[in-house]
Amino acid sequence: MLVDPQECRNRARFCAERAATSPSLEAREKFASLARTWLHLANQLEEQWVFLAQESKLRRDNALVRVRID
Repeated sequence: MLVDPQECRNRARFCAERAATSPSLEAREKFASLARTWLHLANQLEEQWVFLAQESKLRRDNALVRVRID
């Protein structure tokens, strides 16, 4: 299952809105915690995507070097 960082941010926004409007302190705290968790996940996914893109580029570059050498 692929997860999009923007989808995580959308879910974080939803939770933040619920945290701001929930009448119960417990619900506000739980929704606020969920919002932070979704934002953290979005950031981690973006970091991983950058890493994977760099890794992929390195592999392509190395493959080109090997082709030129051979």
